[in-house]
Amino acid sequence: MKKIYTLATAALLSVTAMAQTPFWTSTSYKGAFPVTDGLTGTTSNDWTAGWANFDPQITVYPATTQTITGSITSQTWSPSNTYLLVGNVSVASGNTLTILPGTVIKGDKKPKHA
Repeated sequence: MKKIYTLATAALLSVTAMAQTPFWTSTSYKGAFPVTDGLTGTTSNDWTAGWANFDPQITVYPATTQTITGSITSQTWSPSNTYLLVGNVSVASGNTLTILPGTVIKGDKKPKHA
């Protein structure tokens, strides 16, 4: 019985020691996104910087240059075009769609049904 208590104590101590290792990174802000400085929009700590636009309703996008519908075959989309997806759009089986950084892709507002 003493051996079981000794093993249990050792296991508990090792779990407690592992719990002391920090899992979370401390930040100076609350939430998932840091607050910008309000003047320059500095987002050096924002892990989403350069990703998709999370507030597209206030962004002015360039005019659509290509409308995409239905099934896509192997293509490369570039920032020199602005793409509008209309209806259900998919990449055909066995094909590859490459989207270069900076490419603007918009979707119509109509509900999609499978």
